[in-house]
Amino acid sequence: GDRDRDRDRDRKDKGAKKKKRSASSESAERSREREKRRRKQQQQYVNKNRGPAGAGPAGAAGGTGQSMFWDGFQWVPRADTGSAGNDINANRKNRRLYLGNLPYHLGVTEDAFSKQLYETMRDRGMCNDPNQNPVLHVWFARDKGANYGFCEVASIEETERALQLDGMLVLGVPVSIK
Repeated sequence: GDRDRDRDRDRKDKGAKKKKRSASSESAERSREREKRRRKQQQQYVNKNRGPAGAGPAGAAGGTGQSMFWDGFQWVPRADTGSAGNDINANRKNRRLYLGNLPYHLGVTEDAFSKQLYETMRDRGMCNDPNQNPVLHVWFARDKGANYGFCEVASIEETERALQLDGMLVLGVPVSIK
């Protein structure tokens, strides 16, 4: 009986602690939940596109853990060697640009930055295909006091051209592109 009572008291204590969660830890919790959902979707996508070799519940559950890899920035499906998908992952780090001095205080968003970078590159003839946005992904650090981010460009050539835009004005603020 004493053990049950102690366990019940411990549970109540844990419940009380959860209520006193700070706004930042709630945000972190939401972020973790979002990341879990994203990884689950990504895993489902990888399993769905794996084909007959990994088809069926046994293949999905008893996988070798080799289906995803961390490229230093995000989880990426590991493609079978020789497929075109692997080439895009192989040079991903070389297609990533660091963005500094982002004007958060003026309300810049990832989408707005992506659009402006594309339009600037297109207007200066820096895109391989002017009708296609070479900016695949933009990510801004949202930590307190941070005003940097990264963006991923479709090709190494376009990435090198985008480096020439270092100091580009975004909402009147020069953004460093490295």
